[in-house]
Amino acid sequence: MSAGDVTRLQWLLEEHADNALGTNERAELAARAAAAEALAQRKEAAATVLAQRR
Repeated sequence: MSAGDVTRLQWLLEEHADNALGTNERAELAARAAAAEALAQRKEAAATVLAQRR
């Protein structure tokens, strides 16, 4: 994720905590959160593969 993506996700999460998101922003938050989770899972899988190769 780029720095801009991370910043936008953080802003959306903060606004969500304040119940200040519109419908489109809630959908954007869901999509960005899913993308961040998928990235974290790929990084974890890569780390596991690297650990097994040692």
